[in-house]
Amino acid sequence: MALQSLDWHCNFGDIHGLVGQNGAGKSTLVGSITGGLVPDAGDVWVAGERLPLGRPSASRRLGVAAVFQELGVVPALSALENVFLGHMPNRTSIVNRREMLRRFTDLADRFEVSIDPDDPVGGLPVGKQQVIEIMRCVSSGAAILLLDEPTAALSEAERASFHRIMVELRAQKLTVLFISHNLDEVEELCDEVTVLAEGRLVGTQPTASWSREELIAAIAGSAAQGTLAVDVQPGPTPDGANYASPTTPRPSSDENIDAPRRNPNWSLTVRGLSLPGGTLCLEEMTVHAGEIVGLAGLMGSGRTRLLRCLAGLEPSAVADVQVNGADAALPKTPHQALRLQIALLPEDRKNGLVLGRSIRDNMRLGAQSTSKDDLGAGVTMRQALERVGAPVARISEPVGTLSGGNQQKVLMAKWLARGVKLLLVDEPTRGIDIGAKTQIMTLLRQLTGEGLAVVFVSSELEEVLAIADRIVVMAAGRSVADLERSDPRWTVHDILRIAFEGNSGGKDVFST
Repeated sequence: MALQSLDWHCNFGDIHGLVGQNGAGKSTLVGSITGGLVPDAGDVWVAGERLPLGRPSASRRLGVAAVFQELGVVPALSALENVFLGHMPNRTSIVNRREMLRRFTDLADRFEVSIDPDDPVGGLPVGKQQVIEIMRCVSSGAAILLLDEPTAALSEAERASFHRIMVELRAQKLTVLFISHNLDEVEELCDEVTVLAEGRLVGTQPTASWSREELIAAIAGSAAQGTLAVDVQPGPTPDGANYASPTTPRPSSDENIDAPRRNPNWSLTVRGLSLPGGTLCLEEMTVHAGEIVGLAGLMGSGRTRLLRCLAGLEPSAVADVQVNGADAALPKTPHQALRLQIALLPEDRKNGLVLGRSIRDNMRLGAQSTSKDDLGAGVTMRQALERVGAPVARISEPVGTLSGGNQQKVLMAKWLARGVKLLLVDEPTRGIDIGAKTQIMTLLRQLTGEGLAVVFVSSELEEVLAIADRIVVMAAGRSVADLERSDPRWTVHDILRIAFEGNSGGKDVFST
């Protein structure tokens, strides 16, 4: 599991901050406490009582409640019904609405929020939906409240309201575990702070005992000096003058698929990219053929949203777009993105593949010609599979029988066979072994050596440092730094510092 021999405790009545990089083990700890996960070893104790592991009902009985980033409200029900969902007060099996209204009003007054109890929750702002979840936890008698990134999607006014609620929870002596990437809020609200890194406990101290630099250094863990997760050679420059270093494996000419359609001068520029609600607001970004642009940031920073916008999966997004200097429309569908020769390798491979269908069928899905007699398409398909090192001999077998690394290669081959110019790659090494990771990273470098453009997202900042020619650091839906990877001073610690400072509200934290 993501936690390793963790010994940790939280004091009764405290607001306890829990911080760490993506993948540090925070969610695994929360899942173990709430009963959603069963640890391989160890015990969880709540108020002196051993918690039966893997039983959410037992956690609730001991007063544990959680509010996650993906809110658990029922949109069609009213605010009142959501607050008392699962524990409605009743007399002789009849719901006591008067008592529900009295307790609802009392909670709303204490939290200083105005919510009509009869309003359907689906029409309320995210901030009020979150308050309703907290009210549900308190009304159910929770003594321990776990809050996972509770302010990530809130406006400034909603954040101020949330802070007042935290003060009220402290006054009620509720124990709160507060997980956040916003270090300003952690320092302001928390009595103690625990840092996790790589599934291990780095340390727990009173908040006042942590300096900001000490906190960021602890979060960076063993990656603080920028140790690379894989050995990938430096890549090409954006203008294509140096496609690859001499030690980077290069494909032979007969492996080059659709060579006549490749354009080493291809580029994409987006300006003023935004989504409704301010969840993404990017001033400008350009990616060139022969370049890997790494997107670095904390969870909720907007990296995946940015990729989805470019891939035509966010039809409400707006932006000014130029392809090779000529004006173009921001794609509103994946087919429109493909017409611009842009394709996405999604974070979850199951969203890009039909696991029960063969490699051949997956390669043909969405293609303009799917005729089995189309020899040209078949040759291109096999060339693409060979190019990425996918198992061509298993072309008739279901993709679901392949390893995670080979599934990723099939996805890459599918888009190479379509002659895409820009590959958007979201967490390509998640869930695959170290050997396959190295193959995928090296393959991306080879593809940029042929003139492909790549935007690369990974929660492992060491991978971003290892492979990217340029690193765009994102925080709160904005680009807060654009770093040239050729500068050897950049480390994981530097990127985390910039991301945390940007997440705390700074704008244009650093640029080169």
